[in-house]
Amino acid sequence: MNILLLDNDINYCKNLMNAISTLNQNVRISFIANSFKEILDTFNIDIILADYEFCNGTLENKFSNSTIIYLSENSKNDTICKTNIDLIIKTLEVHTKHISEILLEKSIITQINFLGYDFSLSGTQQLIRALKILYSSNENYYTTNFEKTVYSQIAEEFNIPLRTLKGNISYATNRMIDNCDKKKLYSYLGFAYCKRPGAKTVMCTILEKLKLQL
Repeated sequence: MNILLLDNDINYCKNLMNAISTLNQNVRISFIANSFKEILDTFNIDIILADYEFCNGTLENKFSNSTIIYLSENSKNDTICKTNIDLIIKTLEVHTKHISEILLEKSIITQINFLGYDFSLSGTQQLIRALKILYSSNENYYTTNFEKTVYSQIAEEFNIPLRTLKGNISYATNRMIDNCDKKKLYSYLGFAYCKRPGAKTVMCTILEKLKLQL
């Protein structure tokens, strides 16, 4: 997650950066800039913390795909007070989580699409949901009992029996395996199988690739 701090007060930038790193180990400011000119060639910024003096439309036009959070001395015009470190951190946490969830879903869909899953199948949508849950957990994918820890939760969300959910995911995976290029699939999985890979094997491989990517 790339977070940019834009403020012409160098001391404030240093103090805020140090405070955030001390109070929250999961949020990190990636870049510091003291003028708009310094960030003209900057790309791939997810969140911008900017002093309210830069709120003139130019920043929004340049970084239309970024989340911009304005800071001011007295919390005017929907800004956050620059001295309210706790609120700044909480706001960053909320936006970071939201952006991370969007990136995760896009990355999962990219992997699923590459393998050739049929998105019209309910099993594919349920598999995507399972991958989201598993990615966010700290479990060892290969030793985790998917049926007990993940499938039961998703079956309740979709209001279907556990057996039906498991069957849906297996059917979607089997359809993918039947229709895909076998060399492409085995290259993706990393080694040649002497037997047909199951849904869990495919899902674990996707999760490993997501960990490397994200």
